[in-house]
Amino acid sequence: MTVDVKSAERLIEQYGELPEKDRLEIESKVLHDVIAAINTPKKLPAIALHRLRRACLHNITPVSQARHFFNLIHTKCCGVNYYKKNAPTPFVKKHVERQVKVLSKAEALLFEQLRNKKDISAKKCLAIILFTSAVNAGLCHEPGLTALMKAILEQKNNTFKISGGERYIRLNYTAPGHPVNVKTEYESYTSHIFYPTPIVTASILGFLRAGGDNIQTPESPITLIKELVAQVLGEERIMRVSSAVLYEAMSLVFARKPGARVPSFLTYYAAGKSNTVSTFDQCLLSFNSSHIAKVTHQSAAHRRRKASNSRGVYKRNLVSSSDQLLDDIRELLNRYKNAPPEPEAIANGLRSVVQNRQRPISEAAAALHSFFMHKYKKSIWKTPGTGLRNLSSLGKIWCYFTENIILEEFDVDAMSELHRKLVEGENNADSAFLNSLRQFWLYMHDCLGYELPEQLNRHRRGARYVRCAIPSPLQVRRLFIDIQNSYSGHSQHERDSVSCILILMARLGLRPAEALHLEVKDIDLRGAGKIFIRTNKHFTPKSFCGYRKLPVRPFLLEDEERFLRSFVRRRQTEVGKDTYRLLFSTYEFAGQLIDYEKLSAEASRLLSNYSGVHINLYQLRHFALSCYQLTCFASLARAQSWTGFDIAQVEAIRRHFHQAPKEDVLSEIRSFAGHLTTHYLMSTYFHFSDILRYEAAMRVSHRIDVRILSTLAGIQAGRVMRYAKNEGFHGELSNNELEVIIDKVLKTERRQRVKKIKPRNSRLSSKIPSFNRATQPNLEHVEKILKARVEGIPLQEIADVFNLTLDFVERVIAAAKYLRDAPEFRTKHHRPRLYRSDLEHHLNVAMPQPNEQISELLDLLQKFQNLKPMHTKLVLKAAETLLSHSTYGRTSVTLTCRKDLEQIMKALDGIVNPSKWLLTVLPNHSENAVQHSSYDHWKEKMPSKAAVELATKEDCKSEKHGRGKLSYMNASPTEKVRKMLENNGIPYQRSGVLTAALHYFLIFRYASKQQGDNGFTKLSSYW
Repeated sequence: MTVDVKSAERLIEQYGELPEKDRLEIESKVLHDVIAAINTPKKLPAIALHRLRRACLHNITPVSQARHFFNLIHTKCCGVNYYKKNAPTPFVKKHVERQVKVLSKAEALLFEQLRNKKDISAKKCLAIILFTSAVNAGLCHEPGLTALMKAILEQKNNTFKISGGERYIRLNYTAPGHPVNVKTEYESYTSHIFYPTPIVTASILGFLRAGGDNIQTPESPITLIKELVAQVLGEERIMRVSSAVLYEAMSLVFARKPGARVPSFLTYYAAGKSNTVSTFDQCLLSFNSSHIAKVTHQSAAHRRRKASNSRGVYKRNLVSSSDQLLDDIRELLNRYKNAPPEPEAIANGLRSVVQNRQRPISEAAAALHSFFMHKYKKSIWKTPGTGLRNLSSLGKIWCYFTENIILEEFDVDAMSELHRKLVEGENNADSAFLNSLRQFWLYMHDCLGYELPEQLNRHRRGARYVRCAIPSPLQVRRLFIDIQNSYSGHSQHERDSVSCILILMARLGLRPAEALHLEVKDIDLRGAGKIFIRTNKHFTPKSFCGYRKLPVRPFLLEDEERFLRSFVRRRQTEVGKDTYRLLFSTYEFAGQLIDYEKLSAEASRLLSNYSGVHINLYQLRHFALSCYQLTCFASLARAQSWTGFDIAQVEAIRRHFHQAPKEDVLSEIRSFAGHLTTHYLMSTYFHFSDILRYEAAMRVSHRIDVRILSTLAGIQAGRVMRYAKNEGFHGELSNNELEVIIDKVLKTERRQRVKKIKPRNSRLSSKIPSFNRATQPNLEHVEKILKARVEGIPLQEIADVFNLTLDFVERVIAAAKYLRDAPEFRTKHHRPRLYRSDLEHHLNVAMPQPNEQISELLDLLQKFQNLKPMHTKLVLKAAETLLSHSTYGRTSVTLTCRKDLEQIMKALDGIVNPSKWLLTVLPNHSENAVQHSSYDHWKEKMPSKAAVELATKEDCKSEKHGRGKLSYMNASPTEKVRKMLENNGIPYQRSGVLTAALHYFLIFRYASKQQGDNGFTKLSSYW
């Protein structure tokens, strides 16, 4: 027998060595040989079958073919397969469908009994509440019903809440598979909104009126439901049905109500199989009303970061922007090293380390700092040595690998990849690193709400945390306006860039990194407009699902689209053929990314002030996807009021997502958002599934006798009928009519049953703010208008592209012509001082060439833009004086009068750094010159930090005290220019930045001050 098995094993080994494509041809022959080798009149021993199965698994690949071949052997020897295929889950579950019929029959009989019944016991009333909450209102899972039962029994007053709309009950519970949306220092739980239907509300009211809240808490809600159904039907078989089957059956009873039209994902949501989290009361109030909080002007402390990648190196070579913070923490801990252990004092010291810093710290560094404070505050770490050990183990490598990334965007996969990089980059150099890192991850997951890497799944505590605070449409629109005030000291281009970024995040659901790194070529304005999220020079999507093409027109409001198109056309005009440049940047000439830390801090501060709860910038993506949920699945009236879209736009968005078959609408939204699965979309970004479930319950076409309502509510039938008669209702009533009756009943209750959520520190604002007014003209527009005019662009198109009035564009060009033709701005040879004399119609200002000088020019323009009126007067006089002595293309201005120098220094004090002034004195060496030197004569009027030099190769014989040649120095020349200056022995690099800035300033003031006047004169005469 042993020889036969060995022969069969050799045959199987030879069969496994054959190529996979050749096995099928000889499979039957090899099987025959194997059976012949082990052929025996007796039953084949189990040990022989085990050896044959092991031979198949070891020699045949893939495993599926190995199992298939052994199944053939086992069938020949024993008559049955060894490996059995898992039977697919039947589409129709017979045992569940059987209970659906039972529950539907029980519901009909219950309402028939309540029609003629007058008194109900407290226990039965509680069972009716739970039963109707499941089959009528869609709350069909154990944690939800348990929380509802607890809320009714514990809250004698204010059982219901109203946040400007429908009544609801807030349910707090913890359960596996349910995301957590509330985390405190001591607990975390799911806060779920349940909207009761009129029948459920009447049952709760009757239960509370009868004093049922004093009864002992039952064991479980499903037990009460089973007892109620058994009592109504008069049979006990329902008591033997499992809870899981009964909950699934109740969800199907709810979903199949006539007229409900419940989407499939809401059926799973009702049964607790696919869970989402509800938003907070204050956020819900902002959707239902027009309240918006007053904006405070305090700076935000928490900052965010931009996304990039890192690579692993040894810890001693790691350098990051957080090194100074690590050194400060290390210095603090060393100060306490020789003192008695004082954890509380160390925690306070750590707090002061951050408070005393002038620059904000990154998000990752803030998390590390918070981790150390938590350990000392809770006295988990008692000595400074423990903190020093963990800082040495974890600090450098954490700050290096999290440099310039946005942790709040990271899901489980991204966190797992970051954990892998941290472990590999550490290179086993520290035995305590893995333990310190694990503790840090658990702290960030439990206390800060970040995802936990998959590598630490066995340490996971509780469910996944989901941020559910979202702004309302009114608050989002307010943000588009107020964010410009937060960037008041920045360039107009950066202010417009920030507004466009927020628009794309709030309307198209873009991730921050996707919006920040868009290039000019990634947006196409033809037709409805398209935005391409794809790999470019600055960015790579986080996954293959991130590559997508998004339309613009259906999702943006009319003025938002007009604003975005105007910005993009302007940007296309500026970059020309260099379409690989960033669409959004700090300056239009420089490819510098928008500072995400500042943007996140300012936007989060504004959004949090509006609603009274903390809302960070990333919640704009939650807002966008929740709006898609409402638009596609809610009623037309609610979709319009809660999203801020008009009816035509709601229908356009529905048509976009309903291009696919209706059951694939959810998949279309998932693809639009760039997600891999619809489950992640629903559990994390959909925050209005509760109101959709309520709308489905209210759509049910069943009508109910008003006497049932009076029986459940425990009030006289005549009172209910009187309310119905006053409202013009007759016969059996629909859910919407019953809701009106319940409202009247609750208003006349002696005890307060409903708590109204009131806005905090807010004002009423019913008007949707518009931010697309004509752009306020500023100094930056002067250069753009003149450049576009030289390129031959019509004036009306210039006004449209830059969102300016045509009158202002014309005034700018007229002012530039005046400065070209006015006698005071011409040389003694009657040539223009400020423009090229070889081009008759040339109006361009002499611009500095290096990008560093252009950025410096824009900084000066910002300072000139923010001048006070009295200071403006001085700068205008100084500008006219300086430009009347200037010449096109030169970087210095020759002055003949010391009074002019004094005027310029006084006017530009506080605007120009004194160290950037260079005065070259041209002395007078003639016999008639005064005794004291020309050098001292001119130097008296210069700031102490200014550079003053005496010319040795040239002099001046026409003026008594010589002349002064004033220059503006560029303090940051490029390395190439610096070497050239050193080789030529030139100590300074002169720059035309100041002359160009004053030229723009003068054109702008002429264009602004001369409104309504046909002529131009020197502006200084107006003051």
